[in-house]
Amino acid sequence: MAQQGRHFKQKSGKRTSRIQEESGFQQRRDGSGVPLPAAKPPLKPNPESMSKPKAEINEETEVNIKAEIAGTRSERSNPSTSRAGSTYMQNTVEQSEEKSKDRKRTYNNVDEEWLEADSPSRRKPHKNKKSSRGRSVVKSLISWILYLAVLVGIAFLLVHFVGQRTEVIGSSMEHTLYDGDNIIVDKISYRFHEPERFDVIVFPYQHEEDTHYIKRVIGLPGESVRIDEEGTIFINGEELQESYGSEVIKSPGLAAEEILLGTDEYFVLGDNRNASADSRDPQVGNVKRDTIVGKAWLRIWPLNKIEFIRHQ
Repeated sequence: MAQQGRHFKQKSGKRTSRIQEESGFQQRRDGSGVPLPAAKPPLKPNPESMSKPKAEINEETEVNIKAEIAGTRSERSNPSTSRAGSTYMQNTVEQSEEKSKDRKRTYNNVDEEWLEADSPSRRKPHKNKKSSRGRSVVKSLISWILYLAVLVGIAFLLVHFVGQRTEVIGSSMEHTLYDGDNIIVDKISYRFHEPERFDVIVFPYQHEEDTHYIKRVIGLPGESVRIDEEGTIFINGEELQESYGSEVIKSPGLAAEEILLGTDEYFVLGDNRNASADSRDPQVGNVKRDTIVGKAWLRIWPLNKIEFIRHQ
């Protein structure tokens, strides 16, 4: 290796001396004792330079060589700039190496960071997600239960205090209501005012549980009611003008004799007067105020007969 080095130096020396001879520039030493670098070989001549005289070419060559010498001197006088450049390059190389290492750590199945990512301590967020999902399911169930409870409560209030559905059984109220009709009973109106004449009311049947009758009010509390043999109705001795009866009354029943109503009693009849069990019947009699459930308000079935029930 030593011989090869000497051989290389010798060859480089011969090359330098040859370039110096061609350029006409002799190597010399500056004040610092450091030999100047050998001048670069001259460029290939172009047609323009061939046409110039040799004196001008030599002057241009000297100017170029002086400029190169000045540049090398400035680099030697400011070595910090070159060192800073090399330091910057070294830092960028180190940063790129660190990034490549990080990538290897991320995608390497055997790396410690990958194992830590798959460790139970790192799975805690997943458990938290499952627990949060379970909590959300429980909250949704609770909200649905509360919603259903509110609906049931509203339905209970509506049925017991506002209105309820009732099915008509029989033909005692024809031609106003028919067998199989479904109606809504208004249970709140009579909390604000008393029943009026010709109202269609619902009240329970005294001798059978869960059975209600639906009739029309004819006599009000404190009045006297009587029906003669011709089927004419008299209220306080005066004939009642009404058109709800489908036919003339054949049997006055208890009303054949004058009936005096109490302060909380009502006399009721069915619109189908000869096929109705009403206040003429001893089993029904006069209707007490506190037993009245409500007023028939709306027919909802059948669909082709949906309408409000006529009272007055």
